[in-house]
Amino acid sequence: MRIRSQRDRGGASGATSDQLLEYIAPYCKELRTLNLRGCVQVTDVGAVGFAAHCQQLRELVLAACDLVTDATVLAYAAGCTRLQVVDMDFCPLVTAASVAELRRKSGI
Repeated sequence: MRIRSQRDRGGASGATSDQLLEYIAPYCKELRTLNLRGCVQVTDVGAVGFAAHCQQLRELVLAACDLVTDATVLAYAAGCTRLQVVDMDFCPLVTAASVAELRRKSGI
């Protein structure tokens, strides 16, 4: 199962919000790929909540999610240790320290 942002399908960016992520997260326990590239309405509220439900995640794309911070990265580091691919380019609020912790925990 994959979840992709509207931008990946040629739609309007920002169509995915925290409210949508909170609503669908409990139904995504077997999710392997989450691509939220360019979803500028997504914050730690939605992203962290999603991490708690999707521990089977292998691929995470949060590139250009301007409001995502280290809290999100650390939540995925703690709960999604099977990650193999992570893209957080252009996330200005994410620091090298949280990315290092994610790499350490997931072995990326």
